[in-house]
Amino acid sequence: MPDLPPPEELRSLDILAGDYAGISAQAVAFLSQPSAFDIRPCGVPAFLQTKPGTPVSHVWIRFRGSVPTDPVVRRGVLAYLSDYALLSASLIPHGVNMFEHSMQTASLDHAMWFHDDVPLDDWLLYTSESAWSGHGRGIARGVFHSRDGRAIAHVTQEGLIRMRPDLAPRTTIPHMP
Repeated sequence: MPDLPPPEELRSLDILAGDYAGISAQAVAFLSQPSAFDIRPCGVPAFLQTKPGTPVSHVWIRFRGSVPTDPVVRRGVLAYLSDYALLSASLIPHGVNMFEHSMQTASLDHAMWFHDDVPLDDWLLYTSESAWSGHGRGIARGVFHSRDGRAIAHVTQEGLIRMRPDLAPRTTIPHMP
């Protein structure tokens, strides 16, 4: 598990919305919407990055409210969460922001492997990284760690990531060097 600041030292997405008030109304609306999850990114959220960088994202996630006791439901919740910001890591090397560039994204293939019980009653660290992105597609993988460092689940996804041709001059993300 990466050595990162604990979630108590980070701000949640709804609080981060104020940082983007003068930049993107869409980003503020997205960050401000009510959620069943408290999500605290380590650094700039992957989907809001505007400068090219290393295609890695780290977020702490915790379920708000009453935690389901059924282990199958807990796995279902984690499967739902696994789609959060996974493909966004594929945009980081290109300096493309989801809200500034009219992006069209969609999951093409998504697989998940569970290794342990899902502790939704505490913080989980979700690390995602992109192995490759270009020509309108991206491949990303992620891992959920419990707060004590256990790998809870791994996920891999291939997805569509391209500029919407009706709103942007470029139609695909160029090949990464």
